Amino acid sequence: MRFILSLGLCFGVTFGLLQTANATLPPTATPDQPVFSETTALGEEVTCFKNSYQSRAWNYCIAKTVGSTNPDVLFEFHGIGEDEHAWINGNRDYLIREAWHTQHLQAPTVVSVSFGNVWLLAEKNAKPASGLFEIFRDVVYPKIWQKLGPIHGQKILLGASMGGFNGSQIYLKLPHLFDRYVLICPIIADVSPFSPQAAIQKYISSSGASPFRVYVMLNVARTYFSDEKSYDTAYPLQLAQKVLNASYPPVYLSCSYEDPYGIFKSVVAFKNLAASRGIQVGWRATHGPHCTIDDNEVARVLATGHE
Repeated sequence: MRFILSLGLCFGVTFGLLQTANATLPPTATPDQPVFSETTALGEEVTCFKNSYQSRAWNYCIAKTVGSTNPDVLFEFHGIGEDEHAWINGNRDYLIREAWHTQHLQAPTVVSVSFGNVWLLAEKNAKPASGLFEIFRDVVYPKIWQKLGPIHGQKILLGASMGGFNGSQIYLKLPHLFDRYVLICPIIADVSPFSPQAAIQKYISSSGASPFRVYVMLNVARTYFSDEKSYDTAYPLQLAQKVLNASYPPVYLSCSYEDPYGIFKSVVAFKNLAASRGIQVGWRATHGPHCTIDDNEVARVLATGHE
């Protein structure tokens, strides 16, 4: 087992990234304009596209491994500080890609989606940055499938850190948009950005979390949610209690005991709740920094059925 600490997978962000989340982004000149392409050393043909909707920029990259017979499509939601190039440029993602290559696993087509360095799939509320949930559901997801064409395999969603929180929003609200979910170190902390100060301090002390990282995590959430009522529509543990049932798709979860955001107990609680509701759950507890993974296992999970 190896561990990777990637800035893109941490919530230790600068104020500049929070400013980016609030900014009004200019529309691109041409919708779905291809802006980048390459063939990687691992034999993946990558093409990236720029888009905008209602002055909100959104971009994505499609990576197809030459010679792969795997018909599955994997959507990736990246971590904070990254963008649509995360799948190709990220250290953790490279380990997964390398494991596919060395284990001779057939790689799925990978679509890495991004609304920028910082983004949460918050339903529309009083915050200007909110509304990305609806844009993903109604605009981004259908348009990407128009580009991909018909699928004859499974649809898989991979989310890590911030992307894990975003993945939880799709899993809990639109579960059958994908056939399987892989949520790595998902930020589903058992504390609200609108919790009283005493509750936040209790969360930090009981979980052993880094105070700095917890406050950054909560400040990011406050950028997308205006109040307790709006956050209650997204609070993963509370929402899971209300909606999870045996019809939900399989989910694989992973988290480090030492995660600096203090999320380990919350992820375990989510895992246990899902299993108690009759959902097929995979689980791996790790040791190390935020988003430490068993890359070989994750690679096998993502390529299940195409060994």
